[in-house]
Amino acid sequence: MQPSGQSNLASYVHRLEASLERILFGQAALVHQPELAGWLVRDALEKGDTARAESLVAQTEQLAADLPGKGGLSTALVHVHGLLERDPALLDAAAASYPEPADRAAAAEDAAVAWDECGEPKAAEAELGRAREGYFKVGAEEDVARVEARLRALAVRRPEQRASRPSFGWNSLTATEERVLDLVAEGLTNRQVAKQLFLSRHTVDFHLRQIFRKLDVSSRVQLTRLALERRLVAG
Repeated sequence: MQPSGQSNLASYVHRLEASLERILFGQAALVHQPELAGWLVRDALEKGDTARAESLVAQTEQLAADLPGKGGLSTALVHVHGLLERDPALLDAAAASYPEPADRAAAAEDAAVAWDECGEPKAAEAELGRAREGYFKVGAEEDVARVEARLRALAVRRPEQRASRPSFGWNSLTATEERVLDLVAEGLTNRQVAKQLFLSRHTVDFHLRQIFRKLDVSSRVQLTRLALERRLVAG
């Protein structure tokens, strides 16, 4: 059992954090500094507090609806949805839209993490390069060091990934691409696939283009035929 003193301290810290969040997440603050939304959602997710992250995204949605076109809230909304949904395409879009280099760098770093999780190390490496450049421009030395550490870790893994996964053919598909392919072969639309996999339509579009390239097909009909033939051979 946690001692009462520690319990009271933890409760106080939690209330203090909640109060600070309400101040930071006030309407006026977000209008002038919409990037705070991304910072708060990222912090919540890093602490494993999905409920808090979802609440913050809902608050951002409401503010963006109440104040359309104000203060970059639309970009912040894309960013927080990208963080919550682990959607690299949305995070890419946020990184391209923020006006300040530090904010673009933070969104690019978030995109890199999401691309890496999707099994796309080349895309992750490109986004980390953009993040490093942005942090360097504003003199954020600790952020530059962190991104460079991510790049080194990625470089260590990539030779193994290249050796284990070819560039073309069935064995070149990532786990996410396999799931997208299976659902498309079942006749689902990109929108339905996105809903099923908890991804955005943009990310599903990206994965489908990658699948087409890797399997050298140009239509869903061809892709479905290949998938059916593969199942027959395997069965």
